[in-house]
Amino acid sequence: MKLTKKIIIIDDHLLFCDGLKQIIEKTLPADVLCINNPLEALAIQLSDFHLVIVDMDMPQMKGLEFIQQARILFPKLSFLIISMHNNPSLIKRAKDSKVDGYLLKDETSEVVLKGIKTILEGGSYYSEKVLQLIKDEENIPLLTKREEEILRLIVHGKILKEIADELCISIETVKTHSKNIKTKLNIHNKADLMKYALDNLIP
Repeated sequence: MKLTKKIIIIDDHLLFCDGLKQIIEKTLPADVLCINNPLEALAIQLSDFHLVIVDMDMPQMKGLEFIQQARILFPKLSFLIISMHNNPSLIKRAKDSKVDGYLLKDETSEVVLKGIKTILEGGSYYSEKVLQLIKDEENIPLLTKREEEILRLIVHGKILKEIADELCISIETVKTHSKNIKTKLNIHNKADLMKYALDNLIP
């Protein structure tokens, strides 16, 4: 008799949550819990679950931010992202943060189940669609954590001194990071910086 796995789906789209829950429980020996608010999920004992399935774009908290916070509380968790977002730089950020898998929401049920089973067995799984997106953009530049923080504050309208004060660094350091961000992304105006932050779900 196979051991029943406990899986939690964190996604604010109720129909998707319920549909995926039915597919998993019909096919695998698994009990699935759906939670539509990532903040509520952080308040429960996530270590009881064998796999956490997460959407990337939720109004209360973005998927990668949720994963970062959940890992602090529960370091051994396994995460699978299932998202409509197919932006290569966003996927690469997820991969570089060592998320166990990434699937798109238009994958077949067979691909989704294969990804879930692979991770439950201790592996990692990025679908062919996702891997092709990354391959097509192999030289995508990634921002450092500090550069992301500064970009977020720039997009929110903070001036250099305010950013320096908030991050407890010098104005010159902020200027250097700001220059590096624009060089890496080949972006030289605030409108394009805002678009990059929006496309990459930088809150």
